[in-house]
Amino acid sequence: MNDQHTTAQELSARAAAMLAEGRVQEAQRLFAEAAIHEAAALAAVPADRIRTRSVLSVSVASLLYKGARLDEAERAIFRYLASGDLDAWADSQLRELLYVVTDERQLMNTLDRRYSGETITVSLRGGEIGTGTGPLDLILEKATGFRSLLYRMAEWVGQFPLRHHG
Repeated sequence: MNDQHTTAQELSARAAAMLAEGRVQEAQRLFAEAAIHEAAALAAVPADRIRTRSVLSVSVASLLYKGARLDEAERAIFRYLASGDLDAWADSQLRELLYVVTDERQLMNTLDRRYSGETITVSLRGGEIGTGTGPLDLILEKATGFRSLLYRMAEWVGQFPLRHHG
């Protein structure tokens, strides 16, 4: 297991460096290759080593995603979730990654586009907002306003004509 995992880490580090240089296709190829080695490392881990299996399961699925192997990533996620022997945090991370994979597949199928990899985090704070909770009307109002702002920014960046309404 150790040699396979070490090889996967080395390939992943090289892929990350290529990605930083803008060499996306080469990076994706290396991430996919790293996933093969990480899967081999996972296969060698005994069933009673739940933490190790959890770490490697998330790693394999993530590497497949980074390698643009969305179908394989989805199948791996389902397989690892179906096993029922992962730590709760790994289960949660795999489910979150499944949402990302699903969204990206839908985006590619409908618009022939890809995620940029950039993220936007929106936080609401105030008297009525708790951790993960808030009044629905307030949340919807803020989400609608933020969506409008994003559309306007996209139109500005895309140099579309300024709309005065609608």
